[in-house]
Amino acid sequence: MADALSLTPIQDQARLSLRINAVDAARAKDLIGAPLPGRIGQSGGDKSLRAICLGPDEWVLLLPTAGKAALEERAQSLSAPHSLVDVSHRYEGLILDGPAAIDALHMGCPLNLRDLAIGGCTRTLFDSVEIILLRLGESCFCVEFGRSFADYMTGRLNEARRELERDSQE
Repeated sequence: MADALSLTPIQDQARLSLRINAVDAARAKDLIGAPLPGRIGQSGGDKSLRAICLGPDEWVLLLPTAGKAALEERAQSLSAPHSLVDVSHRYEGLILDGPAAIDALHMGCPLNLRDLAIGGCTRTLFDSVEIILLRLGESCFCVEFGRSFADYMTGRLNEARRELERDSQE
């Protein structure tokens, strides 16, 4: 069970907060190269740019740091009123991957994550830490959280991993 869960820090990722009226969101297609997800809890895109819908007029855009300047430049030509703010300095993230990922997350998250569809996302809590949770695959999750909680979240998820490994050996 040693490979039942891996925790990988997310490196070299820009995080941008996009606020735009839902009616005008269709105009943002040129900004990200695809339509913004239209429902709260949906995500779209891939590793080159992922858009996460967190509210009726709120998206988080995740992309490699190298692509941030080009995205910000494209945003200047967006005709709809909007706000695009780099919040990379505020957040860190982990990729949880493996068959024990859901069980590890359940040790601190009150949601039934088995019901979260692949590509689904939510803002929730892990213990008392606000997180953004994105399901990337059947047993793969991206967990974003405030930078000041990085040591706590890494430690707590490693603790959950050890506990699950211990339980599997009994």
